[in-house]
Amino acid sequence: MKKIKPVTILLTSLIFLFPALVLAAGQYREINTSQGKVIVGMDKEKAYQTFGAPTLKEASLWYYAGDTDKFFVSFSDNPNISLYPDFYQSVVGVPLEFKVFLDLPELGIRDITKDVQLIFDRPEAVKLTGAGVIIPKRAGEYSVLATYKGFYSNPLYMQIKESQGSQQQEKEQLLSIDILPYRSIVTPDSAIDFVALGTFFDSNLNKYSVRDLTGDAAWFMRLPPNRNWGKSQQRRLYFLEKGQAEILAKYKTTESFLQRVETRDKTDFFGKRLKHLLILPEAMTVLLDSEINIRVFGTYYDNSVMELTPEVKWKISNPDILESSKNGYFFTKAEGVTEVTAVKDGLEGLPVKVAVVNKSAHFLDAVPLTASEQEDTSSRDTLNQIKEKLEKIKNDFLIKKKELRNIVILPKSLELGLGEEGRLAATGIYNDGSSSDLTVLGSWGILDKSIATISGGKVNSTSVGETNVYVEFKGVRSEYVRVVVGGPRLVSLLLTPQSLNLPRDGKAALKVQGNYYDHSQRDLTGQVSWGVEGAAVVQIENGVLRALKFGQTKVFAEYFRIKSNTASIHVILTLGWLLKLLAKIMLAIFLGVLTACGVLYLLAENKRRKLRSLRNNPREFLLGLHENAVELISIFGLRYNAFTFPLLYAELVKQKFMIKNDVFLNFSTKFEEAKYSRHNLEDIDVVSAVNDYNNFFEKLCQDQSRLLSFYRYCLALAHCRPITIISARELQR
Repeated sequence: MKKIKPVTILLTSLIFLFPALVLAAGQYREINTSQGKVIVGMDKEKAYQTFGAPTLKEASLWYYAGDTDKFFVSFSDNPNISLYPDFYQSVVGVPLEFKVFLDLPELGIRDITKDVQLIFDRPEAVKLTGAGVIIPKRAGEYSVLATYKGFYSNPLYMQIKESQGSQQQEKEQLLSIDILPYRSIVTPDSAIDFVALGTFFDSNLNKYSVRDLTGDAAWFMRLPPNRNWGKSQQRRLYFLEKGQAEILAKYKTTESFLQRVETRDKTDFFGKRLKHLLILPEAMTVLLDSEINIRVFGTYYDNSVMELTPEVKWKISNPDILESSKNGYFFTKAEGVTEVTAVKDGLEGLPVKVAVVNKSAHFLDAVPLTASEQEDTSSRDTLNQIKEKLEKIKNDFLIKKKELRNIVILPKSLELGLGEEGRLAATGIYNDGSSSDLTVLGSWGILDKSIATISGGKVNSTSVGETNVYVEFKGVRSEYVRVVVGGPRLVSLLLTPQSLNLPRDGKAALKVQGNYYDHSQRDLTGQVSWGVEGAAVVQIENGVLRALKFGQTKVFAEYFRIKSNTASIHVILTLGWLLKLLAKIMLAIFLGVLTACGVLYLLAENKRRKLRSLRNNPREFLLGLHENAVELISIFGLRYNAFTFPLLYAELVKQKFMIKNDVFLNFSTKFEEAKYSRHNLEDIDVVSAVNDYNNFFEKLCQDQSRLLSFYRYCLALAHCRPITIISARELQR
């Protein structure tokens, strides 16, 4: 059975470099690249004692090519310029991505790719498309140097062949098969419907495609340590007992990548929440001015699988090379190398590499290399690779009779979150200065197995705490390495509800659930910080959402730089809110009217008290009482003229208000007597006048219809005029 990884196809035409500075044992440093590691900061004596004699040797650069490792050792007290890779073999038109590093003894290593100048022995044979990318234009063998401030790098040797576009190849080739759902977790007696996705390449159309091979593939499952595969023609596989299972799909002669399933007593994740994004094809080499299609498939925690291509947000590392269209389609604009990834619900998939070449280059020349004899001679089965590795190490001991002096474990300290896995590597140092990888061959031990377990360098954390591990081989034991297991690491935040309609001035409770690496959950509502995307129509305090104004917005929670999903909030107009608003308006009006009436009443009552205070002076009291009566009658509709005689005005009042008796005429007579006579008025005169006054206004305000009476009382109140000055009961006293 044969597996062809799409990444292998791309790597045969391009060499991608991802340098990372790593602190190594002792005082030297290591630069890890796809071409191997480069060690700097070590003198030649130390390098010879540690690694032995080099395979190739130059003045300032030694090259080691061991059975398990290939690396360089660079010696220089002056600034060292390193150009990677140092050798490149491909065809015309295929881009090469390179890196240039500056090594300063005191300042360390930094990337200066954008700052260097390149010197070619055949400048006409290459094309520079930007910092870090070379495109060969002609076949041949030539070299390049990088120069920086008067210093020169090591040479990069390039061996370029002509394109063999006419070579006979299969019309369509299956490059790889991927299985979903990704790393499922189920309970015993559960079943999963798996999906097999095949990545194809059509050499006639120069086109990649992804197709569903679920129904056409054969399915296999095994439960380690059992190495035998159980075969099934159905994609639905059943998991009856707790443990780890491995799933494999096969279509014709091509096998898929392994997919693992864990069966446990219970699963801690509920609801349809996104777990993983798979972006296909994983790597592409395409022509300039062409259209390509990239698809995205999502695995959810309920083990369902959906295509999410139209729903994701795309990220392109170099938009000058690739332009995004709709539904996963992209257009190639310029030669070079770029990365594309997809994001949905805060989850980002692994980026895919896209290499764009000129139409004059036939990138399919790289495809036969993946099926060459060189690849067929080494098995792709992981178990066989481990066995071969063990045999080589054993043969080294039997034939060369090396003596193991020391065992070094890297890293020197390992920190894990609860439920996480980590890896340690063991290297054996021998008396002749050589070294071998003893990670698999050595016997690992741990002091406290309740905190973590270790096997083959793989550390599995089981509880919070600190312990030490070691490795032993042929009676030689390494120094202890500290392993610290902390609390479970927060993986994601889930904000609920994810959609909410809220009335104006309404309130609602939000909840934030933290999902941790050990599959546990915690309520973090009171500990997160809140954010609003869009209009500030809501306010959030301690998980309580309050609507401020009408509109639409999105809110999210954040905790230790981990952002939750967004929740859509709509503040809408509701009948209940309208009724509540109307009730508030009516209450405000009522309170306003009540307040105004209270003020007017107090003013009228003040005038009443002033008139009452004149009772001891009958003449002034009768004059004031008549003045108040005339003002009230004017308010009620009959204006008083200063030139009208009081008795004549009394007759007009009788006619206007249709009063049958002469009470107002009698009252007016008493007024004239008080105004024009000079004799003393007695209390009997005051009582008579007040009785006539009260009888008149009783007829005018009380013996009418209720509406008219209420209207006249309101008019009097509005003008701050009291109607009753002294009641009949008070007169009797």
